[in-house]
Amino acid sequence: KPSFLAGLPTTGKALLRYRFDVLTTDDQNPSIPTINLRRNDTITSLAVLDDYYAYDDGSAEIGAWINQRLGRIALRFVANQPDAVSGVRLNLVPYIRDQTGQLFTLSVYGSEKGHPTQRPVYQRTVAVKYPDVRNGFVEYKFESPVAVKDTFYVGFTQLDENPIPVGFDRNSPFKNVLQVNLGTRWDAFTEIQGVLMLRPIMGGTASDLVTGVDNEPLAPLRVYPNPTPGHIRWDNPLLTRIEVIDLTGRQVQHIDTTAQQADLSSLPDGFYLLRLFAGNQTAVQTIIVRK
Repeated sequence: KPSFLAGLPTTGKALLRYRFDVLTTDDQNPSIPTINLRRNDTITSLAVLDDYYAYDDGSAEIGAWINQRLGRIALRFVANQPDAVSGVRLNLVPYIRDQTGQLFTLSVYGSEKGHPTQRPVYQRTVAVKYPDVRNGFVEYKFESPVAVKDTFYVGFTQLDENPIPVGFDRNSPFKNVLQVNLGTRWDAFTEIQGVLMLRPIMGGTASDLVTGVDNEPLAPLRVYPNPTPGHIRWDNPLLTRIEVIDLTGRQVQHIDTTAQQADLSSLPDGFYLLRLFAGNQTAVQTIIVRK
């Protein structure tokens, strides 16, 4: 039976400590002579109530990554009431090479037929940085909280060929919460038992709730042609700002325009990442400049 449940308030969070005592007569009629088995009659546990959701226990057994450029991975979460995601905490694992500064995209998705929606409701491109301690987390805050309700997904997209290892908790009892997309379709990931150490940070105020997929979405948030000799165009009228980043992570051009076109011809030939901004929505696109 549970003997007590105690709440221990700390700064910004609460700790719930559980203790279960098993009442037996093993000290009076021991099954192993001279051994008092009641010395092993108590189980204790500590639950943390904080500003995030987590499936992991805080300890990574292995590192996991996506073996494909533009591959996506996401974890499913269920909110008991409307809430907002204000950022993500990730356990990024150094492996073979130092990938500090490598770009990847964090995303929040709605839910459609048991899978993440194809189009994210929010994206933000960030750079790899490593925690100060083993099993530590790096925090990435969003520009503004993203409203969610019921089932939603949080994940990331790998933007280039070099995989980004993330801590993977193989001891997690949670199943069927991890999904991957290596092309155009989301599929449940069941090859390895466990979960990524990815934690959405909850809280904040957002104006709109995720209710599903729009019936008549705007034009995709992308530019064309690709490759391009320099001149690019786009169809989404909300796209008014573009940041051009080279493969070292350095911003080489900034574009603010409502003309739905821009000129990249001043850039040397090569690969670039474009951060596209349309209101509260962002996206990342790889483009080739070839004159």
